[in-house]
Amino acid sequence: MIYLMGVSVFSHGRLTFGKIGETFVSVTYVVISLSALSTIRYMAHGMFCFLLVFITAWVSDSMAYIVGSLIGKHKLIPEVSPKKTVEGAVGGVVSAIIGCLLYGLIIELLTEVEANYLSLALIGLTLSVVSQLGDLIASLIKREYGVKDYSNLLPGHGGIMDRFDSVLAVSTPLMVMCLVIPPFM
Repeated sequence: MIYLMGVSVFSHGRLTFGKIGETFVSVTYVVISLSALSTIRYMAHGMFCFLLVFITAWVSDSMAYIVGSLIGKHKLIPEVSPKKTVEGAVGGVVSAIIGCLLYGLIIELLTEVEANYLSLALIGLTLSVVSQLGDLIASLIKREYGVKDYSNLLPGHGGIMDRFDSVLAVSTPLMVMCLVIPPFM
């Protein structure tokens, strides 16, 4: 942080404090999120908790899109993401809860590990909301900078970052939730 602010001081006005702040926040967000993802893997039952990051983010994202496409009528926040609907958001939350509960059942059936279904339902609910917020934040950033897609690697998906903006958003809250209300025992 000191280095970045020092660069701003000696840039003779070419690098504003605002740009340095944007860089710092962006880098910090990614580093903390990836660190949390790594930490989850090494927690008690981390092997099972680790997959919850992807289950909640991707099930929520996919089902919000499907439900919104099929029955969505009420725009969620059109000035940020014109295609997202309230119905899609609710469908994403419900699907993430169901996905987490099914995952818990599968873990119980295949291993000696016991699932805490209340914890899994709360994780599905909370992380679906956070996941959708992460997606909306990425949409806001793209809109603010006039970027349609982060890359062309996954055509029609907003780029590879579109698959991981939600994963970055949910990793830190999941780490905390796994410590407070462990989903597996």
